[in-house]
Amino acid sequence: NIIITPYGVIVNTFWCFFVKVNIHLPQIWFTIALGATVAILLITVINRWWKISAHLTALGGLFGGICSIAFTYSILPTILIICTLSISLLLMYARLYLDEHTPLQVVCGYILGLLSTFTPKLII
Repeated sequence: NIIITPYGVIVNTFWCFFVKVNIHLPQIWFTIALGATVAILLITVINRWWKISAHLTALGGLFGGICSIAFTYSILPTILIICTLSISLLLMYARLYLDEHTPLQVVCGYILGLLSTFTPKLII
């Protein structure tokens, strides 16, 4: 069992600060980074009581980030979306095939990642 430690949250928090202060990227990139940090924090808390898929949270976060950027810049990266969804489905199948997670744990992980990186775009 892999247990995500608070170390990841600390590192991502400093990374968000670095992106915001030193690199001066557009606001959307900071928003995605902050959403990823929130996702790691939530996985850390949720995994204390229930095993949620961190692999699918990462891919859901990637897909949410792609959607945020597409929404911000009014583009439709069709190939990128298809590839990301295909890889996500393959990983979902792999996690279920290896009997590492239940279907609910896999889907909840994906939704957690998606919402943590896409919802801040809708709010800001």
